[in-house]
Amino acid sequence: GDNIKESLKKVLFQNDFYLNTEIFNDNETNFFAYYIEELPYQYFENFKNFLLSLFKNSTNVDDLFDAINLLAYCVRFLSKNGYYTRAQKIIDELNAARHSKGPTLVEAFIYIDIQDVFNRLRQNDNTGVTKAAKVINVLDALDKLEGGGKWNRMKIDVLTNIDLLNNTGLSIFDVHI
Repeated sequence: GDNIKESLKKVLFQNDFYLNTEIFNDNETNFFAYYIEELPYQYFENFKNFLLSLFKNSTNVDDLFDAINLLAYCVRFLSKNGYYTRAQKIIDELNAARHSKGPTLVEAFIYIDIQDVFNRLRQNDNTGVTKAAKVINVLDALDKLEGGGKWNRMKIDVLTNIDLLNNTGLSIFDVHI
């Protein structure tokens, strides 16, 4: 009902709610990923700030993985809506701490790398083409290492999006890395 809906909004849209949350569960993750583009802006900002705080302060691999994964959705949301600098700021902040968080988060950071490529291509930035070629090489290597097709399917999706977004006049297949 409307009463429950309004009381839930008051709780969810307060930044303190997230700062006091110790558990980050799959329901919250799925909710945010699915509804990010429909959420009020302040909710998005509060949750993004919570995710950045979680990334900076947590040592739990599961929390770090979820934070990085959902921050990739934040980057996508910002970039698709023309907030390229804000999207890049999140990417740069994550990449600055990338090596200190350990190699167990390689898969999560691939999603950030992909969104970095898309953010650059939306701006017709040639560095997006070079980075795209590197991301495709990583996806190829992971597919050869693990098999099963997961990485190959992701590569096909990434190539499709690169084709749609790349208006630089450069081809990722002509880039020598």
